[in-house]
Amino acid sequence: MIIVYNLALIGISAGLAADNLMLAFHNGNYTKINRQLPELKRNQRYVSPNWIIVLVLLFLMENMVLIYGIEFGEFTCFLLKNNEEIIAIGILFGMGIRMFHEAKIKNRVSVLSALNTRRCIEIILGTSIYIFAFGCAMAWLKIDYHKINLIVSPLLIVTYLSGIVLGRYQFNKTFRYLNTISALMIIAGSLLLTLQHLKNIL
Repeated sequence: MIIVYNLALIGISAGLAADNLMLAFHNGNYTKINRQLPELKRNQRYVSPNWIIVLVLLFLMENMVLIYGIEFGEFTCFLLKNNEEIIAIGILFGMGIRMFHEAKIKNRVSVLSALNTRRCIEIILGTSIYIFAFGCAMAWLKIDYHKINLIVSPLLIVTYLSGIVLGRYQFNKTFRYLNTISALMIIAGSLLLTLQHLKNIL
């Protein structure tokens, strides 16, 4: 049972990092395109902020949202009347379906265009909602916070670095595949939890 929960946690955590992969990819892609412009045109373009600082702040913010989600889940656990496990699995599965549809839309967006500030904020807020719901689900599944943090934090860092490298060298097809696979990993992790829950009932 522990192995199943760990595999599900890894899959779901990796899927949640898909939006971070997109932000980092566009950062690397923007830097590559901007460096290829003539000096005069480059100076006339919008100067992007220091993305290293942005990604560090994003990492810290997402960890705080995760903590709030876990605390909220622990606080509301008694209201679910012993149905918290099935509700948590349903939330995670719904997140996977939603992110899969979003991934198909994002993959149609031109990877050659830089994200504007409004679009970045929308992605960050959307990711925060998913992470908050993920924290609630983990609390309802009674998974230890330290184990969650030990898995989630490295995955977030890996997706930041991977996205920047993919964007920097313009591996557009690889980015699309990873973006889609990330959403499917949430669904796969949710199915593992569902099977384990049914096994416990039977």
